[in-house]
Amino acid sequence: MSILLAIAAADALREELLAEIDRARDERVLLRSFDAGKIHARLAGREAFMQRMDGLQRRLLDAAGPMKTPESVPVELRGRIAEVKALAATLSELTSLNHQLARRAADCARAYVQALSPRAAAYDRRGTIAAGGPVLSVTRRA
Repeated sequence: MSILLAIAAADALREELLAEIDRARDERVLLRSFDAGKIHARLAGREAFMQRMDGLQRRLLDAAGPMKTPESVPVELRGRIAEVKALAATLSELTSLNHQLARRAADCARAYVQALSPRAAAYDRRGTIAAGGPVLSVTRRA
């Protein structure tokens, strides 16, 4: 009975990962369009996905609990677990690429905002550094 529960949990993990891979591929379009509302909604969806995955992983571990050694795991379950691992690696790679795209988009937005409201890069007209403090103070001694 526990083998059937483990197979069902592995299949559910596989389906969740396939759906999340599709959503991760669609995330690139959101990053290019720079739609903040949809990006935040996507983040909330990712959090819900992570919670579902946690529950499914627990179900799989509980069902596979009696199978202590790798040799005691049936072949059909091993195949499903290998497929889940491969899908998880694909999702991890897509997530890494999406993070790089998000960093680039954020850098582009920062550069755009900085171009719209430029600040002195070195010194302003009073001789203070753009970061705040005075460059030098001049005193007269008599």
